[in-house]
Amino acid sequence: MPIRSFREIKHNYRFTSEDEQRLAGLRAIMEEHADTVMSTLSLWIMGTAGTAKFFAEESRRQRVFVAHRQWFLELFSGVYDNRFYEKLIRIGRVHVQFNVDAHYMNRAMNIVKNACIDVLQSTEEAKEEFTNKIISLGKI
Repeated sequence: MPIRSFREIKHNYRFTSEDEQRLAGLRAIMEEHADTVMSTLSLWIMGTAGTAKFFAEESRRQRVFVAHRQWFLELFSGVYDNRFYEKLIRIGRVHVQFNVDAHYMNRAMNIVKNACIDVLQSTEEAKEEFTNKIISLGKI
């Protein structure tokens, strides 16, 4: 299966420069709440039999959870270029290599997105801008 260009993927998602700016603008608040978001994700991982067994070894758990945090913060870097895309491809290949079920990946992304929305709800913004930020989160 040929790999699509990142430009094409961004176009298909209607991922615009405004989305990039919104996400970059969220970096400070998401960095402030990164531990909470990552804790929410790791609690789900460790509480789910299908995923927890993979993390029985403490060193693996620590290594992966540190990588999760780094990935999370990079989502708000404001830089969504081919290097960003290639890193996502590498992450995906590792998950395939370890036979991670797509269901778990989808659920994990849903958990992260919902946790980010919870963070945004603590801000006092106009409804339209709040909605636009949620839409941008969904695209990333």
